[in-house]
Formats: sequence, structure tokens, C-alpha cells
Amino acid sequence: MDIAKRRLRNQHLAGPGLDGPAEVVRHLGAVQAQDYRGAIWAVAQRCGNRTAAGIETVVAAGSVLRTHVLRPTWHFVAAADLRWMLALTGPRVLAGIAARHRELELDRATLARSHAALESSLAGGMAMTRAEVAATLTAEGVRLYGQRLVHILLEAELAGLICSGPPQGKAQTHALLDERVPPAPATELDEAAAELATRYFVSHGPARLADFTWWSGLTVAQARRGIEAAGERLATELVDGLPTWFSPTEPAGKISSALVRLLPNYDEYLVAYRERADYYDRALDPLVFRGGVMANVVTLDGRAVGNWSRRPKGHAIAVMVEPWVEFDDATWDLVAAEVAKLERHLECPAVLEPQSR
Repeated sequence: MDIAKRRLRNQHLAGPGLDGPAEVVRHLGAVQAQDYRGAIWAVAQRCGNRTAAGIETVVAAGSVLRTHVLRPTWHFVAAADLRWMLALTGPRVLAGIAARHRELELDRATLARSHAALESSLAGGMAMTRAEVAATLTAEGVRLYGQRLVHILLEAELAGLICSGPPQGKAQTHALLDERVPPAPATELDEAAAELATRYFVSHGPARLADFTWWSGLTVAQARRGIEAAGERLATELVDGLPTWFSPTEPAGKISSALVRLLPNYDEYLVAYRERADYYDRALDPLVFRGGVMANVVTLDGRAVGNWSRRPKGHAIAVMVEPWVEFDDATWDLVAAEVAKLERHLECPAVLEPQSR
């Protein structure tokens, strides 16, 4: 089983792309997005290389939201999925950060006062930047020191009070979830777990139980119940002695060889699995995780083969590639083609630095 190539296809990094940004996010279940610009590029590569501005318009309109869900980090989530995902994963994340809240003296009274201030200030379709939220909370007598503001916002997102609002220039904003997402009937937790398992294994498969629990933040028991409840929505077989799940209707056809992708920080293709031996040797971990960040990675035929970075250069973007293996001329040509895609995505000239080659 060529797991890497099958994942490329199932994540729509190979073959036809999906119809648009919302379809990409819904297909993947959630897209890790603490690197906002990187996440925009990750979505673009899976839906016909849309421009960054076009994808940001969808995010601003609210069909895709950026908030904390699953593990305690930022994700893009389809608006229609946010309520049931929060109901399933929010309580576990809140329990996991309870000790940190005690260290920050974020007791129930403080959080309740913060909620009330946010609700009254954001009512009527308002949106506030983090700086504006800080000013509002301070005016209400909420002391903000250390990481208090970060955790107040995190808790309010997990509690289903706020989510992302329309950006103000380059600044992200917060808005009331009830004003961004229409009400929806509650979903049984086991069915929610089944839906999350289905989304994950259909889009990220072939994958294993440990991969799903890592990505979702669910307990092993919750994950097993979800997989079991998914029933015939998933197929399974043993790979290296471990049960491995995937879609029973994976796209047909072979993936052409010599497929290069410039993946952003935290791309789902890499970050969504506990075990990444299908992509690179663990000795390369220091190159994949730079400063604790899962870095921009170059893949060739699904294998990680280098890092890449970009920086402003006058009115253009300079792209630097650092191969971990020897690239032949044909591979460099494929890298250059990906840089051209990045140029169209950013609507800004992008050049591959000569010293890369």
C-alpha cells in the first residue's frame, strides 16, 4: 500500500481539486490554521489554486471560520460543522487547560464577567480585534497579564460564545458565534464522533487509530466508538499489523510520478498524523520542526525532501528552497512551476532564488 500517494489523492493535493474553499475545509473536517497565511495557501492548493484574496473573501463572509476546536489550536472549520464539533471536542479541551486557568487565576467569576463584556460589546453584528477586546475587558475590570487574554478568548471560543469575524485589514477579529452561525439541532455525541471519524479517514486516510486520536483530540474510547458507529462509511485493512481505515470509494487512477508540492507550515498532509514515517525518516525531525514549528516543507511524490521559505523582495516575493537530497533538473523545473502557482495565488511576482539551485 503506497500510503503517501493515496493520502495525496484523498487530500486533493493530487488529481482534481475540490470546488471551493468551503468544500475543502468540509472535506478535511478541519484545517490547522495558527499560521493564517499558510492555511490560506493550504486550502488554495486543494481547490484549483484560488487566489489568497478569493479565499479570504469566503472566510470574511463566514462560511469558513477560524477558531479553536479539536486540539487547543486554531483551525479553519466549515460554519455548518462548528457547533457539533465544539460539542464533541470542546469539553475535553477545556478540561485539559483547567490547570493553566488556575495558574492564571481565571475563575468562574472572571470568565463570566469576560463573557458578559464580550456578549454586550459584540451584539448586533460587531467584530473586534484582539486589541479592542483587551481594551473592552480592561474597562470592565478584568485584569490582563501574562496569557490571560489569550486564554479568555480561547475559553470563550470553546464555550461557543465567539468565533472569527471579518478581518479588519490584516488584523483578525472576533464576533459572536450565534450571529455568524445559524442555530442547529444538537447532534448525539456518538454520531458526532462517527461523523468526525468519517471525515478524517475519508480525507486523510489511509490512517490509523493513533493518527485519528492525535488529530481529533478524542480519547481512544471516543475514537473507537466513532469508528464503529461510522460502519460502512469506512473501509479497513491491516497494514504492518495495524488496522488502517480509509474511504471505501477512494478516487480511482494512478498518480503521476514526480509530483512536487510546496506545503505551508502545519499542512494537514503532515501535521494530521502521529506517525510520519510514511513521509520522512525521523532523523529529519529537526528540519521538519524548526523552532517548534512544523515548517514549510517540499514534497516529491509524497515524500518530504526539503524546506522552503518566502520573503519580500522589493515588489516581489523571493522563494528560497533548501533540499535535503539532490534535486535533478526535472525536479527543479517542477519546483519552479509550484513557485509560479504561488505567484498566481498571491497575485504578486514570485521568484525562485538562484542560490536555491
